[in-house]
Amino acid sequence: MKKLVNFLKDWGLLLLAGLALILGIVLSLKGFFIGLFKEQQSATLNTSGSTITDNLANQYADTLHVAMASIGTQFSVVKNVFSEITESDYYKIHNKFGDRGYVDFLGVGIDILYPKLLNLKQWLDSELTSSEKRELKAIAPYLIF
Repeated sequence: MKKLVNFLKDWGLLLLAGLALILGIVLSLKGFFIGLFKEQQSATLNTSGSTITDNLANQYADTLHVAMASIGTQFSVVKNVFSEITESDYYKIHNKFGDRGYVDFLGVGIDILYPKLLNLKQWLDSELTSSEKRELKAIAPYLIF
């Protein structure tokens, strides 16, 4: 028993660090491999009547993601996008946005380990304040919060 205590005293911290490192690697790899096979979970919305191209819808989706994924949402960017699109355009952008990784406690959209996968409506709901939602709804009344 004394040998075990001495061993743990001498090597315990190193063993603990090694286990933590192995656990971190396993979780990261698991998240990576699961990420390869993720499919969009959100329903695809009807985009008939949309006036924007697929390329522009992708650009708007990425612009909205960047505006919300950094620390502190850039509401002016979000508002600007919604002032330029129609309801059908929004549905197309929503589909192109898909489900993207969102880490709650950071409020930052990163796709590591186990983020929640949220669609565009859920991102907006999570990132915007009550007053920002009201202001955005005045521009885009089809949004439901």
